[in-house]
Amino acid sequence: MTRMLPQDSELVRTVSALLRAQGFSLSSLDLADDGGRLLLAENELFVLGLGVTATLDDLLALHPIAASALIEVVHDRAVGAKQWDVYLVLLTPEEIPEDGEAFQRLAAINYDTSGVRRIARAGVGADVDSIETAMRTFLPLPQSLDETQLPDPLDQLEDEIALQGVSGEDSARAIRVFRLTRSLQDV
Repeated sequence: MTRMLPQDSELVRTVSALLRAQGFSLSSLDLADDGGRLLLAENELFVLGLGVTATLDDLLALHPIAASALIEVVHDRAVGAKQWDVYLVLLTPEEIPEDGEAFQRLAAINYDTSGVRRIARAGVGADVDSIETAMRTFLPLPQSLDETQLPDPLDQLEDEIALQGVSGEDSARAIRVFRLTRSLQDV
């Protein structure tokens, strides 16, 4: 029997809260063979089956059971174009041992795209940063910096031109002319 973390564990609660905050609707899927429960998350882009296990061995054991159950659920439901964006996400807080074998087994899961795509991550902490890193594929890109926080590329170009041997006065004049005319012909 695979030991999955209970739904009220800190890691599962934090993952659930993060997904809800990103607009996913959540439900669950009982895994008959195992007695565990897979979290189902869906938004306009993705269908996720999420399993969180206590150990890496449990994650490896859960993989075939959870993949079969998720494939069956997606087959039974009409998910439309999202059929290409169905993921089984398996997480465990246990770190990967340094023997290399476990890493290869996780990599094999991640590269298996039969039926559904898979993402298996070990060493996932219950903190938001760790979970966001593990779930990055399904989260929106971070907001860009405010333009006022970005350096002016023309100021940087002026410095670079000067470093290439053009006098400071000539590089400043070229940038000034470009700022006024928005043309390179007059530079």
